[in-house]
Amino acid sequence: MRCTPKFLTLVLLFIANTPFMAQSTPRVEHPDPVVYEIYSTVLSTYQHSDRTRSKELVIRGETLMSLGAFINTVAPKRTCLSVGEEQREFVGQAVDDYVRVNQRKWRLDRKFKLDMSYTLFDPQRVTSIWGEAQWRQFYVDYPESKGIIDLSAIGFNADKTVAIFSVGRWCGPLCGEGGHQFLQKKDGKWIPFQWKGEACHWIS
Repeated sequence: MRCTPKFLTLVLLFIANTPFMAQSTPRVEHPDPVVYEIYSTVLSTYQHSDRTRSKELVIRGETLMSLGAFINTVAPKRTCLSVGEEQREFVGQAVDDYVRVNQRKWRLDRKFKLDMSYTLFDPQRVTSIWGEAQWRQFYVDYPESKGIIDLSAIGFNADKTVAIFSVGRWCGPLCGEGGHQFLQKKDGKWIPFQWKGEACHWIS
């Protein structure tokens, strides 16, 4: 078959705009080591809805771009976070940065400091876990876990005293939960603060 320049142009435009291209985008490690300090702080105390603690955490090996997604291919253009007027000056920059940094995936490395064992799960394997049989095999391979943990990239304010990101967990075909985390740095430690605005939580 002979391809005309017009046909080739259309093909290239189609390929460039398919979600697959986002999946194949090279991932790079997040350049800021502070993110692992924050992730570790939250995951060390992370409680699931059934109030049981995992003995092992299985963490997707890349940041999740879109809250509540299982297939990590589409980056959101905006966020469901709505800042209350009284907190706008305090958290507004962090919200904007959260949207910006989650336009791409960041590779996660073994830099977490946790008091339990953890595994960085190959992102390419996540898409192969879609039914009951695959999830049963997952728990054979990781019997001490409670599913797959997802972490978004972290948005900061200018002086990095406010951090916003999301944490989620998939535990089966129709089993999962997640939502946003809001932290501020006080006396050298990252602690939660009360969000006075609209935020999102998902459950399946």
